[in-house]
Amino acid sequence: MKCFMRRSLVSLLVLAACSGAPIPPGDDAGVACPELFLQLPVIDFGCVARGATGQVPFPDAGVSAGSFNSLEFRVEQGEVQFRPQETREYAFSIPLFRGVCPIGVQPVIGTGVASVLTWSPATVDFGFVNPGVTRREVVTFSTCSTVPLSLTDAGTFEGANASMVFHVDGGELTLPAASRTDAGTLSTSSRSLEVSFSPTVVGSRLGQLKLASTLLEQPQLSLTLRGNGGGPVASVMPTRLDFGQVTVPTTRLVTITNIGTRPTPADPRGNLFLGRDGIPPYFELTPGSCGTVTLGAYDPLVGLAAPDSVTVSVELQPAAAPRSCTLHVFTNDPDHADVVVSITAP
Repeated sequence: MKCFMRRSLVSLLVLAACSGAPIPPGDDAGVACPELFLQLPVIDFGCVARGATGQVPFPDAGVSAGSFNSLEFRVEQGEVQFRPQETREYAFSIPLFRGVCPIGVQPVIGTGVASVLTWSPATVDFGFVNPGVTRREVVTFSTCSTVPLSLTDAGTFEGANASMVFHVDGGELTLPAASRTDAGTLSTSSRSLEVSFSPTVVGSRLGQLKLASTLLEQPQLSLTLRGNGGGPVASVMPTRLDFGQVTVPTTRLVTITNIGTRPTPADPRGNLFLGRDGIPPYFELTPGSCGTVTLGAYDPLVGLAAPDSVTVSVELQPAAAPRSCTLHVFTNDPDHADVVVSITAP
């Protein structure tokens, strides 16, 4: 059966007839094409870092891609490639032909990102930790890759040497493949590692957490670890106030002392501060009608250097009924962030 196609269409195609015979340039004869339109599944590149190239095999060796204009998607050497230049979602449809006959389109999508593998926090800062005490922090690794990623050979170092004060629990981690939501965005997968800092002497320390990755663009990871030997320890005395029978306004004192170690060199950030992260309220008395709390001389910009202390006055007024109250003292000592003082007045 003989059929024809206009030259304008032929000029957009690979110049070959449906039978496979080449069509000489300038030939007016056309070629019959079946009325066929393939419904192909979407090729999802997942996420690709800006400037990097994602690659998947071309769907069918018997099919060729027609001419199309895209800066991010291309077909080369039997592969469909995705090279994003911006951090955003991309979608395109590649025209497909068998010979000179259009047979459908190949939908492709991908997400441009700054990094396929990320972690939080970017720097692990243990702050001020007294010698002999261990502080632990968690590093969370996340990926938008649509294939699983493995992190191996985890180790802690100070310069070229293995660290004796920074430690990592576990040497391997597998991040499951990310998935794309119904809305079309990638839902990342995450896994965590625990790292710790156990100083033996006062002074600052700087280290690295290093891992190997199966991701070609990020084969080696290095995270900064930072800590300082020396820091605050809150001592609150006494932790029980028994007022006895209150017939006149009565005051009892609570003393808050920094029994920690002064950092070397001296650093006010290593002092003991009242409040949550140094921010008021410094105390909480429950119930609030129990009495009044008054803080002695205290500079919130300096806090308490070891072994300085400050007193807190708790005053109760006479009352007909017995009282059982609680005073919460808040500090930046992670091991004594909320010290409870029991108050009774029969």
